[in-house]
Order: sequence, then structure tokens, then C-alpha cells
Amino acid sequence: MKDYVVYCVKLEGEVVYIGSGIAGREKHCTSGTSHNYNLNKHHFNNDEIIVEILGRFSTKESAASEETLYIRSLRPVYNVVGNKPLPENINK
Repeated sequence: MKDYVVYCVKLEGEVVYIGSGIAGREKHCTSGTSHNYNLNKHHFNNDEIIVEILGRFSTKESAASEETLYIRSLRPVYNVVGNKPLPENINK
């Protein structure tokens, strides 16, 4: 059975990214080979990047669902997918 994780990236104590995937996926955040340009930039600037596991799950779907909840709640600046304002927060 595969183990899935939801993880966050913190810079100076602020959550800037939330992700999910098979356990170990979180290592892209500090490798300089992430799909996220900003995480790579911090890596190569030798900034202190803290990665924390927020939860472990037995299915990809349950991890992805939890990831979405965290993104909507915390609104990390480096997340694009799932980080849209909720309808009640849109100014008319």
C-alpha cells in the first residue's frame, strides 16, 4: 500500500506552498528541481525552506482533497491551482 502525504512549505514562518503526493514527493521543494519556479529560486538563494508533513493518507484522492482544503484555508502565495477566491470573497 502506498503512503500519500500533504505537506507545506514555510519561509520565515509563513506557509507559501501546499502540496500532496506519494510520500517523498515533498522533497522537490528543497531540491532546486521543483515545477514551482519560486521554490527553486529560494533553493538557489540558500534561503531557509521548512517543509512539514501535514497529514498521511492511504489514497491519492483523500490526500488531494485535504490539500485543496488547506489551500483554500491558508491561501499560500505559491499555489496557483485551487487558490481562487471563494464567491463570497469577491468584491462586486
